[in-house]
Amino acid sequence: MRQAGSDLFSTTGNVTLIWFSGGIGLAVLLLKGIRYWPGILIGATAAGLMVDDVFWLSVVIAAGNTLESVTAAWLLQHKRHFSIELSHPRHFLWLALAAMLCAGISAGLGPVSLYLVGVLPRSELAESILHWWMADVFGIVFTTPTLLIWRRWPRDWFSGKRLPETLAFLGLTWLSGQILFFDWFADQLKFAPLTYWTFIFVLWGAMRYSRHGVTLVLAITAAQALLGVVNHKGQFAADFEDSDLFNFWLFMATLSCSGVMLALTLYRNRQITRDLSANERRLHTIIEASPVPHIVYDRDEKVSFVNQAFIETFAYTIDDIPDRDAWWQQAYPDPDYRQTVKAIWQNQVEQHRQHQTWQKAAVTVQSKDGAQRQVIASSVGLGESFEDGYLVTYFDVSEQLHFEKALTAANLLLQTILETLPLRVFWKDTSCRYLAVIGYLPAMPAERNLRN
Repeated sequence: MRQAGSDLFSTTGNVTLIWFSGGIGLAVLLLKGIRYWPGILIGATAAGLMVDDVFWLSVVIAAGNTLESVTAAWLLQHKRHFSIELSHPRHFLWLALAAMLCAGISAGLGPVSLYLVGVLPRSELAESILHWWMADVFGIVFTTPTLLIWRRWPRDWFSGKRLPETLAFLGLTWLSGQILFFDWFADQLKFAPLTYWTFIFVLWGAMRYSRHGVTLVLAITAAQALLGVVNHKGQFAADFEDSDLFNFWLFMATLSCSGVMLALTLYRNRQITRDLSANERRLHTIIEASPVPHIVYDRDEKVSFVNQAFIETFAYTIDDIPDRDAWWQQAYPDPDYRQTVKAIWQNQVEQHRQHQTWQKAAVTVQSKDGAQRQVIASSVGLGESFEDGYLVTYFDVSEQLHFEKALTAANLLLQTILETLPLRVFWKDTSCRYLAVIGYLPAMPAERNLRN
């Protein structure tokens, strides 16, 4: 690859703006481990010998390339905000930053070595260092993401209803490159701004085919553009002679950075959407299985979900109570009591926003059949605040209160019966200690009666 780049895209035979090997080497080290650095050193040394560099010069340049890849891989592997999965925009940003920093290692050793052996004139040293650095940065920013992403092939591009779109996407991308870089239909399309066509397909790939689509468009575009340069056709036909491929480098660097960032941003948003949907399904499953009535409001205070226990307890469905105001109208038909409940609710919400504990409130709810149910109401925000929606729980204590009242009435009845009996009744615990007495001896105080 070095020989092809040097022969086709270099005026000096050693310095070029097109250098994909740095990106390949970094991808290998990130995927397989830094222990594979000898392979990069041997390969780079062999590439130097193939362009007729002396042995020691080839070793020095190869050492610079190897040290660049090893340093970049070490930095990225020890950065917790980077992942070879490239699933977040910041992963690409850290990759680009590592490329810009570590490319200086190879750019410092390579041109200086060429200058020391007399291959490179002193007047061209600074420009050669810049071009070397630009080539290595472009190789990493362009090649490494492509290899990391395409190590797993897309699964559904050619399945079912996506097949026609996929074929159109690939075919039109290739046709656009032929028009742009090989002057196809040049006379018929001379009025069109052809340079911007590639961005359309980058956008298409990002939105419909995610990271794989964008990197594939970039690879096809780069290959067609470089072939156009070799054949002196297309938008960069004279770029090699005019600017040493600087315009091509700037075009591809801009296209790569913007395209990959767009793809990763959309990919991340899709992941977040999938995670939110999965969490929502889990939440609904948990709430639905709960034996306690629950009602979920969204940020607009619309009822988004009620569980089966809520329907069984109060007989209301979402159609009956589409929002909070409708629920309050149905549950608290008395205007005065409804205002009291609203005041309690607003006070609890304000306390919760001040990071205070939500206090449970006892309220009376009227079910759809007119029955009055005593419940303990509590709520929790589904996010950082109640503005993101909230969950309200109604713990029905109607039966518990009914049993408590019945038990109290039974105790009062028993007490009344015992007090009216013409007998003295003593109460003892399990240890035979006197607890109480009903009916006293007329000639003795109660305490003495108990002692006796």
